[in-house]
Amino acid sequence: MQNTDTSSPCPISRGSSGKREQILNGAETVFGENGYEGASMSLIARQAGVSKGTLYNYFQGKEELFTAFVREKTEQALPTAFKAFNADLPPDQTLHALARSIIGILIAPTPRMLYRIIIAEAERFPHLAQTLWEHGPRMSIDALARWLTDRTARGELQVEDPVLAAEQFYSLCMTRIVNRSRLRVPVSMTDNDIRRVADAAVSMFLAEYAVR
Repeated sequence: MQNTDTSSPCPISRGSSGKREQILNGAETVFGENGYEGASMSLIARQAGVSKGTLYNYFQGKEELFTAFVREKTEQALPTAFKAFNADLPPDQTLHALARSIIGILIAPTPRMLYRIIIAEAERFPHLAQTLWEHGPRMSIDALARWLTDRTARGELQVEDPVLAAEQFYSLCMTRIVNRSRLRVPVSMTDNDIRRVADAAVSMFLAEYAVR
């Protein structure tokens, strides 16, 4: 049945991929305003400007929709960060570029919103944390671990446990700016601030893993 509600916030896009994207955009708004538990398929359909029947043609339920939303957002963001691995630069330059990208990604509105949802709902909906982990941090850690393994094989770094080292690096990147912004604590987030945190993260990381 055609949707004739002219009060819908978004006009229906043509084509299945466009309509799917429209649904995901509506889901982002609803999840951001209501959290996971407070969001409903009815609210998402209304925000996206589609019928519930159309919504269920694309997603069987809220969990599947949330998973698709997380996957799409990470697939959009992570390639930008991973470009650093393809430039074949010295380790310090690669890590600097990666650190700045990661910080920039994590302080963007959508990742911060997802983090707050996960923290708020983790006890009641533990699968949400697993969803975010699999499509975000785990992919980032695995990619960095592979790069660390390669650079260790080349003799440019000395990393015995690449996965642990990758987790340590990302934790260093979350110092000050990311952690405060997630908690809505006022913090300066200028390019100079990001560069300062990235410089410190790389310096501390290489103090442990640079070849001596």
